[in-house]
Amino acid sequence: MAIWEQPNLLSGTIPPTIGQDGIKAEVGLCIIHTGTVSTEWAFRLKLLQIPPFVYVLNRNQPYDTAREQCTRGVLQHGVEWVFHLDTDVLIPIDAIPKMIEFSKKFDLPVLSGLYWAKKPNYDDKGNIIPPMPAAWVKYGDFDSIGNKYNFAPIDAKEFLGKGTLVPVDVIGAGCMLVRADIFKKLDESNPKKPYFEWGLGRKDENTGKPLLQLSEDFYFCMRLINELNIHPHVCFNVVCDHEAYVYRRGEDGQFQLSTRM
Repeated sequence: MAIWEQPNLLSGTIPPTIGQDGIKAEVGLCIIHTGTVSTEWAFRLKLLQIPPFVYVLNRNQPYDTAREQCTRGVLQHGVEWVFHLDTDVLIPIDAIPKMIEFSKKFDLPVLSGLYWAKKPNYDDKGNIIPPMPAAWVKYGDFDSIGNKYNFAPIDAKEFLGKGTLVPVDVIGAGCMLVRADIFKKLDESNPKKPYFEWGLGRKDENTGKPLLQLSEDFYFCMRLINELNIHPHVCFNVVCDHEAYVYRRGEDGQFQLSTRM
């Protein structure tokens, strides 16, 4: 039996109240452990300004089932907001209340802080091009044979330093705020679908056809768009660091992102 089939063994939850005065949790904090936690990340977590909350920490599952169980776990406590935080994303300590304020003020139910993808970005000729933010838009037609969409990163330069809230099609989930009622609406739209599903390289067990070729965060965003007509927005005044580790390549001494197995 896989570890994620034994919820009692998953990393901890805390009670649905904070302290002895019975304050109801407002935020469900979903922490997906992506590797070794840095000391700086741990200190930032300690210092986070956050309303009363419950949390689920998960390091035992694939990304999609981890996000799914964390989300459903915190929703059981009747929270108003769900916040996904990855352990390689350094968020400002006031990120969560700031994003909640923006969500309420502008009626934007799904927000992401700005952080940059770690994977190197290449053009068609294999040349490295400027870093891409973890926010993308669709282009071209849907590929019905490959069962996939095409995405391009947004051009973030024009928004940097302006505090803009930018609508996009898909975001990473490393610093993502979702109004909790959105998950109820997704369940009402199609109760048989998960919120998050990793489809890249996978096929339907019954038909043998490719699943929708999306990562779990892209899958969630496309459900938002296709079923609820909701687009996520990126907060350009919530600027996060994305921790990455490098090594010196033996053949030429240049820096290389540590993504090899």
